[in-house]
Amino acid sequence: MTSTQSNHPLMTLEEAAQTLRVSTNTLNNWMSQGKIGRVKIGRKTFLERKAVEEFLEIAINVSRS
Repeated sequence: MTSTQSNHPLMTLEEAAQTLRVSTNTLNNWMSQGKIGRVKIGRKTFLERKAVEEFLEIAINVSRS
């Protein structure tokens, strides 16, 4: 991943799944359940980088308590 991609406000499904260390199927399930939002541009689905980072931070905090 280049520095331009890591600063982009949107992530692909694959990038988000890799960041969260889950499969794209799991990520699709979470989006369908409303656990994490999606951004559709044409036929492509993206996730907001900020939302992925917040989701991960919440998951870490829940597991620590």
